[in-house]
Amino acid sequence: MALIKSLLGILGLKSRTASEPTSRPEASASTSNATGKPHVVSAREPIRLPSKFDDLVDFGLAEHSPNKHWSVGYWDPGPDASQKRQRSVRLRDNTTGRIVATVNSLERPFSVDVSDTGVFGVNDAGQTSELSANLVIFDSTGMQVYGRAYKANLAGFSISPCGRYVASQTCNSGNEDSFILEIHDVARQRVIASCTPVAGWSSEYTFETEDGELKRVFAKINHLGKFAYSPTGEFLDAKKFMTTRLTKGDPWTRIRAAGELVQTDESDKALQRAFGVVEATIAAFQPGQDDRWLAGGYRLKGELLEKINRPAEAIEAYRAALGRDSKIGVKKRLAAMEKAASQKLLLDTGDEQRAESAPRSDGLQP
Repeated sequence: MALIKSLLGILGLKSRTASEPTSRPEASASTSNATGKPHVVSAREPIRLPSKFDDLVDFGLAEHSPNKHWSVGYWDPGPDASQKRQRSVRLRDNTTGRIVATVNSLERPFSVDVSDTGVFGVNDAGQTSELSANLVIFDSTGMQVYGRAYKANLAGFSISPCGRYVASQTCNSGNEDSFILEIHDVARQRVIASCTPVAGWSSEYTFETEDGELKRVFAKINHLGKFAYSPTGEFLDAKKFMTTRLTKGDPWTRIRAAGELVQTDESDKALQRAFGVVEATIAAFQPGQDDRWLAGGYRLKGELLEKINRPAEAIEAYRAALGRDSKIGVKKRLAAMEKAASQKLLLDTGDEQRAESAPRSDGLQP
């Protein structure tokens, strides 16, 4: 970003929409609605957004509200605070093209989002010396209206179109803020749900509301779709999530889902379903593809074959798993099964020999 700015300076150009420095947020007449009510735009006034390049040069990295009325631009100064790079976050009213609020008080704006009402949020990531993040929400005048400090990095967050609700997800850390999904009610100034995100890592969240009240929050999972949580954090789409992973996931996702299925459902139907998924996934593997999942796939295949009483095939699956990864964790199990198979073979052989040497009932020699 600094390189682009320097290049513009060399060429004698300057930013077309940069606002003058200010020590406090700016507000225009079009944003006197600090209550969260959106500015009414006539249907005859189509909103035209600048090109991505123009925004990048003049406004920073930009996010736009669903109705395109508002845009938030920001500059990530990087992890080194000593560089003293630009770190402002600005709100633009796209009906006028004016910058209506500027925030300069953040340590390291890392990502942003904005609602249809002009309420916007910032993931203030802080420096890299420790895992931390501040989720900060501002109204359309640039006044802070909500904040939540985390002892973990934020993987991402989303604001509802009405500006009242926020969903955020943290990364892994060694404390109580590790890998949690939280749902925030900005109007009530509180976290209304804090839970483990059952659906895993989400790239974004969307919201379903009715008469201003939150009904469901949907997590968008890459390559799989959207899955719902209740306002209290209960995962509502467990069956859909399992089916989708078993049928549409990448190989590792399908293998993991099959393992989870037999852990939560001990029925023969679930066992056969999981085995079918694992067998088909392994059979579809082609040389040259990413094979990091394959050892785990063979291990699970062996475990499932044991459950359906096919020990000889289970031994072959465990051998294949060890051939892919010597530390896959089945060496002792395989040794025990091979020993049991050898003993059974000896017993079976002895039984056959005794049967052959036993006198025949008709008095004839065998």
